[in-house]
Amino acid sequence: MSRARTIRSIAVVLGILAGSGCAASRPDARWGDDVDLTPGWTAVRSAARETAEEPETWLPPLLGLLLQVDDWDGRVSDWARRETPVYGSTVRALDASDALVEVARGTWAVSVLLAPDGDLGVDWAWAKAKGAGLQLGAIATTFTATSTLKNATQRRRPDGSNARSFPSGHASHTGVCAALAHRNAATVLGPGGRPVSRAVTDGTALATGWARVEGGKHFPSDVLIGFAIGHFLGGFVDRAFRTLPSGWRITVEPNGLGVTIDVP
Repeated sequence: MSRARTIRSIAVVLGILAGSGCAASRPDARWGDDVDLTPGWTAVRSAARETAEEPETWLPPLLGLLLQVDDWDGRVSDWARRETPVYGSTVRALDASDALVEVARGTWAVSVLLAPDGDLGVDWAWAKAKGAGLQLGAIATTFTATSTLKNATQRRRPDGSNARSFPSGHASHTGVCAALAHRNAATVLGPGGRPVSRAVTDGTALATGWARVEGGKHFPSDVLIGFAIGHFLGGFVDRAFRTLPSGWRITVEPNGLGVTIDVP
């Protein structure tokens, strides 16, 4: 997939998100101003629990465990690499996996820019820097956790290229970008748009993971666990180290086109 196609893919993703649902508004809110690096253990525990309860965190490891029964993990890997049903060849699958990583990164970066931070200026830039810095920390933590597990497990790749198969770095990276991009998009999307945002961002991550399976670089369980790691760390960091200002309330008012959701 060329760079031009990658850019078009990002544009399509953003178009889907922008056209989904009614918007929530809070003109005086600055997305990055709610970063708090000392949230306290109560907030940390709550963030860990809430993120662990999301299906994207617990369902992939469960599926990965089930795939170990009767070596379905290896069977699916062999079939995908032999048949390449989605991407057509292992080379195209690997090219697509790299391009999809760029799509996930680009979608996250644009979601940061679109998150509500008021008018352009020094305050806008500072808020963006704080919010983006926090989320880059989540991405870096995901990279470190993935690399540590790769070195500890030493699982050989399906194609035998090396012993760094578990978990998938492509899947964990797109997983954390998906979690963060969705949470950023949720600040400007109404309830009707948030499921679409989740489907688009998670779909990009899962398509990346399957491309790695078809490319012979990972077993299905590698990408499932990688995605879960990325999703958990992205959601946990963003929840634990961002706090809503006091006095927030949601107002839903009917209008001629539907309803307006306001968070004053």
